[in-house]
Amino acid sequence: MLKEKAIRDRKFLDWVRDQPCLVTGVYSNDYETVDPAHFRWNSGGGTGLKPPDSMVNPLVHSEHMKQGEMGEQEYWLEAVNKNPQILNEFIKDALKWRYFQWKRSK
Repeated sequence: MLKEKAIRDRKFLDWVRDQPCLVTGVYSNDYETVDPAHFRWNSGGGTGLKPPDSMVNPLVHSEHMKQGEMGEQEYWLEAVNKNPQILNEFIKDALKWRYFQWKRSK
């Protein structure tokens, strides 16, 4: 199986930094920045391997650090358990993406 080249896109990462944190809803401010947090869980990343830049979520820095300390899977399961709206947004985005992929294939 051929390994796909990871997408690296500085402009996209800069755009993500201007988005609200997916967990807290907070934008970058004088006290805390929003980080593009790479999503490694089944995304082609792993220890020492950064996934493509297309696989990032905006997280305030403290949440990004918490994700790293807890481990990604445990962090996201806890976040969704505390706020099911996060899962709702993920599912809606995935469904829209699937529909537009289908439309593009026509």
